[in-house]
Amino acid sequence: AYIIFEVGPGALKTYAQGKPQLPEYCAKVALDIYRRTGYSLVYAVHLDHNQIDRAKYFAGTEEDKLKALQAAIDRAISALEAGFTSFATDTSTLTLLDEPDVRERLASVIDTGAQVMRTIYTKARELGIEVGHEFEVGDIGK
Repeated sequence: AYIIFEVGPGALKTYAQGKPQLPEYCAKVALDIYRRTGYSLVYAVHLDHNQIDRAKYFAGTEEDKLKALQAAIDRAISALEAGFTSFATDTSTLTLLDEPDVRERLASVIDTGAQVMRTIYTKARELGIEVGHEFEVGDIGK
């Protein structure tokens, strides 16, 4: 059996900075649920839809892009350090829907998503943690 405790970035914004509520609280609750079952289970705490803010990313300067990307990386690393073991990086917000060439339409999506994923896996290896990762492109049917 599996237990997946899922938290989205919206929930992470709900609580005051510096308070041990999210993501630390979510990781602790998921671990407690896992322990209380009394069963041998596969357990994961999942950060869902970790997006890059489109408005900030396309605000105009290269620095704006880097800041928007760094915010997604910081959320993921904070969650990883708190005990999250599963991640969904959703960079579909960066899809250039008016671009006819699919490579150009998805270039920012793939580049930023790969950067977030590499950072997560590098930090996870440093911490000795095995993680899972989903990468959402979000261009299907458009």
